Amino acid sequence: MNDKKFKILTILGSPHDLKSNTRALVEDFVSEIATAGLELDHEIIPLGRKNIKPCKGCWACTKDRPCPLADDDLMEVKKAMIACDMLILASPVYTNQVTAQMKTMIDRLFTWCHVFPLLGKYSLSVVTTGNDGHEETGEFLEKMLATYGTNSFGSIHSIGGLTPGFFPWRAKAKKKHSKFAKKVAKTVLLGRRPKRRAIQREIFKVMRKKMV
Repeated sequence: MNDKKFKILTILGSPHDLKSNTRALVEDFVSEIATAGLELDHEIIPLGRKNIKPCKGCWACTKDRPCPLADDDLMEVKKAMIACDMLILASPVYTNQVTAQMKTMIDRLFTWCHVFPLLGKYSLSVVTTGNDGHEETGEFLEKMLATYGTNSFGSIHSIGGLTPGFFPWRAKAKKKHSKFAKKVAKTVLLGRRPKRRAIQREIFKVMRKKMV
């Protein structure tokens, strides 16, 4: 690694921002990465504070025409994603899926599923839930990270995130993921990549066929 700080960007799907239990889990995990010796900057973009309009399905972006919704905050978010070294997609579980805020952003980025704009970047998905739904939600986020071309470390989660600002399992979750955070830091410091996961191999295989 050079003297440049490693840039981690978290896209936070929770509408609650500072009271978000998902944000708390991310901040604890990233602090453990820093403790392991990785010099980093961590930026969090809370989608609940951004104006990102739902996709209209007009296909303008696929026809070299400007998006009719280009006056919102999506471009700001896209630039930050492209500039980072590691992308974290983080969402609480809402009805067994990501939040509306996260899904809206992902829908607006649908052309990214064909061009690998984040190829080679590190990534991670983070999910919190009161009880269940974390597996489906984490799997969806992992699929999107693979589709964007990233090298994901995988998904971390915690149950017990009951209501905004009430996260009695926070300390337990931090301890649970501490060893993994150190592994992430070591991998980055050594200039290595996480082992390619099955979803990544499948996405790359599908896209290679489409490009032939």
